[in-house]
Amino acid sequence: MNRKLKRIITVFSMERGERKLFRQAVFLLFKIRILMTVTSFPKVLAWVKKQSPRVELRTLSDPERLAWLIESTGIAFPGLLKCLPRALAGFILLRRCGWDVTLKIGARRRRPGYPVEAHAWLEKDGKVLLGELYGLDKFAVFEAFDGKFL
Repeated sequence: MNRKLKRIITVFSMERGERKLFRQAVFLLFKIRILMTVTSFPKVLAWVKKQSPRVELRTLSDPERLAWLIESTGIAFPGLLKCLPRALAGFILLRRCGWDVTLKIGARRRRPGYPVEAHAWLEKDGKVLLGELYGLDKFAVFEAFDGKFL
């Protein structure tokens, strides 16, 4: 079975709590995309900070599963596949669920003369949760937010 089709079937067969988190992720992604279009990035970060207070109640026991839910939104809504909105939405949801994560934004140049490539991802305890990319270790991190930013 095709990998995308398998993921779509899995998304539609989620338990009630996971479906709720999936809907929240989709809503956050749309809202973040709109905010990034109409306002400055510092204002978007200020909004993210307000939306992501660390809560002690863990609704999902597995942060990897929550990261997978956020990644899966791209299957249902391909326009939401940009790394920065997904990382920001993931940051909000994971913090709301009680997980300490770090949002990292970095850049690299593959070869001299080529444009700079930027990427955003989430890490928990030094392990990439969301936004895994081949050659991620080659990115120079210029921003890392752990919930105490701005």
